[in-house]
Amino acid sequence: MKCTGCGKPVTEDQILCLTCEAEEELRRQTKEEADESQARYDSSLVGVRGWLAFFCVGTGILGPIGILQELGTFPELLQATHGDAVLVTVTWGLLGLMVILIASSVGVALGLALQKPWAPRVTKIFLIAVPSLFWMLVLAASAAAKLAGLAGIWKLESLLGICGTTISCGLWYWYFSVSRRVKMTYAPHS
Repeated sequence: MKCTGCGKPVTEDQILCLTCEAEEELRRQTKEEADESQARYDSSLVGVRGWLAFFCVGTGILGPIGILQELGTFPELLQATHGDAVLVTVTWGLLGLMVILIASSVGVALGLALQKPWAPRVTKIFLIAVPSLFWMLVLAASAAAKLAGLAGIWKLESLLGICGTTISCGLWYWYFSVSRRVKMTYAPHS
């Protein structure tokens, strides 16, 4: 083994280099700590790739597209209100919830894609809130349809959709809690 200060040979248990008086033990410990820290840091896990990229595309693009497709029924529902103040209010509230869901989906996906340090924490909050928003959407749409005399949309598909969304959000929450890629990407080592 060589002294890290002057390059002269030193023994493994030697604390002080006899030539330059460098403190070898301290340097050895510091180097071991740096090596251990580097071993924990895996640069191949840094960046928005894999499941993290899949989440960003699904949340920021595919989710809002699906919601926008649902907005296709909005004019029909608004027409069916026949100017009833309660129905108009419920219908516009439904639209407001959809806009909030689209905006938050895109915001979360952009924060993750741009690797903002706050993004994983906000994403977890989003994943907790989404099932509640879906429940409110389905209940509001069902109430508006019932009040308007339209066929109710509270069907088995709606219930299964909400259950699927809740399970999906739970799994993604778990992913954001344990993923090494998320930890490496949003808390990079210098």
